[in-house]
Amino acid sequence: AASSATVWCRKSWRGVTRTPARAARATTWMARMESPPDSKKLSCTPTRSTRSTSAQMAATAKPDGYTIGAVWSGPLTASPHSQPVQYTPDDYVPVVQFSKAPFVLCPAPDFPAATGAELVANIKQNPDKYSYGHEGVGGTLHLGAERVFQALGLTVRAVPFKGATETANNFLGGHITFYAGGIASILPHAKAGKAKCLLLTSAANNPLFPQAVGLDALGVGRMETVFWRAIVVPKGTPPEIVAKLEQSFLKASQHPKFL
Repeated sequence: AASSATVWCRKSWRGVTRTPARAARATTWMARMESPPDSKKLSCTPTRSTRSTSAQMAATAKPDGYTIGAVWSGPLTASPHSQPVQYTPDDYVPVVQFSKAPFVLCPAPDFPAATGAELVANIKQNPDKYSYGHEGVGGTLHLGAERVFQALGLTVRAVPFKGATETANNFLGGHITFYAGGIASILPHAKAGKAKCLLLTSAANNPLFPQAVGLDALGVGRMETVFWRAIVVPKGTPPEIVAKLEQSFLKASQHPKFL
């Protein structure tokens, strides 16, 4: 999948976002909103590269605080386990996390289950009968969903698609039993009564889906998988620089445009 690498340049500070596909647009936007106050003087244009190349570039940058990465969870957590990348999560130092959200599993309104527990019971009684769509083989959602299914003793057929929107469209068209993916792509359809979301990949519940249960309620909270966005720097960046960047981004996060 293609990645977006948006570069901000200034003599004393440079920020680089390393994010693929749809996640890139949201992460780039959030990173722009949360960029340090003095970054208004930036004048670089966006570039594009592959996901693994982008993350590798961020990992191998000079650890002096002048290059930072605005990333989402997939390239740092899933890709090292499913792709031949040349980096590991240990090649980065986290600075600040600026969003976190669970994935959600949703059947059609007429599916014979009204709660997360009933959903799990139905799937367990019908192994390999149902299918779910995900955003790509070996991605964060795919790996996270399989961890949950394995922990609960469930067998569900996985069908890969090119992103959450395509997954949602195929779910609404009746080609798969369950939508599995990010909240944003299914929330309008859930509000319209076209989906009922019953299971979250987070340990806790989420107020956006009062019907859905988190994994704690099912006794497998340790299998939590969430989608997050964060600011990272290369390993070896001095602690005092990491702390300064953290304070700058935390301050920027209070700006009305970000809130």
